[in-house]
Amino acid sequence: MLLISGFLLVVCAYIAGTLLWSLAVHALPLWCGGLAGLSVCSAGGGLLAALMAALAAATATIIAGQLLNGFLRSPLLRACVGLAFAMPAAIAGYHSAFGFATAFGIGEGSKVMIAMSASLYTALAAWRGTLHPRVRPRAAAPEWR
Repeated sequence: MLLISGFLLVVCAYIAGTLLWSLAVHALPLWCGGLAGLSVCSAGGGLLAALMAALAAATATIIAGQLLNGFLRSPLLRACVGLAFAMPAAIAGYHSAFGFATAFGIGEGSKVMIAMSASLYTALAAWRGTLHPRVRPRAAAPEWR
């Protein structure tokens, strides 16, 4: 039974890690949406208003990031947009890897090293996903003469 639960823990950690790193680009919009929703809710708005504000803020963050990434030609400014999306992903990657390492019962020093390396990997995944989206333009149709 112990072997089965250990195997399932490894499988669940792998699935959660894969999901985290594939969705790392959306850490900043999720954070902005959560902040907007909590602000509206604490200001006295209802649950529906908080959800709508969160959805609007997250959508606006995604659209602004895509527009800035598409229209900016300066590599330095594009790197700043990528960094803005990578930093929340790095924080999320650090804390999730630290939680996985705690679940596996790893020592304190090793937990921090694993969490730091996962943080770097998650930030790089978000950086790559922000600056190099997977959408590829279609090939142009051949010209007929």
